[in-house]
Amino acid sequence: MSASRLDGTTVVVVGGASGIGLAVARGGRERGAHAAVLDIDSERLAEAEREGLETRSADVSDEPSLASFFESLERVDHVYVAAGSTRLGDLHTDPLDVQLAPLVLRVWGSARVSKPRDGRVP
Repeated sequence: MSASRLDGTTVVVVGGASGIGLAVARGGRERGAHAAVLDIDSERLAEAEREGLETRSADVSDEPSLASFFESLERVDHVYVAAGSTRLGDLHTDPLDVQLAPLVLRVWGSARVSKPRDGRVP
């Protein structure tokens, strides 16, 4: 069985300069999509750019930078959000705000990414 083709589509991966996000961006490109990667890690973004991926530095907690990124794209067909840490902190020693920060980033980061812009949803 062959993988589905994504020719002519744009795949945006938020948090895509490493790990699962980078694998998703690579997979999209290998299937014919234009892959655009958004991340805060400039060193890893440079590596992704050397691989031929479009890259942009932005933070999911910075709504203006997200808006600028999405407005720069002609079209958006698929969005995958991999941004944020999965470490929730030590339940016994870390204050609640430290424990909740990664969860808040994941939930609100995804909400900011999916926010409609100019009448269209990314």
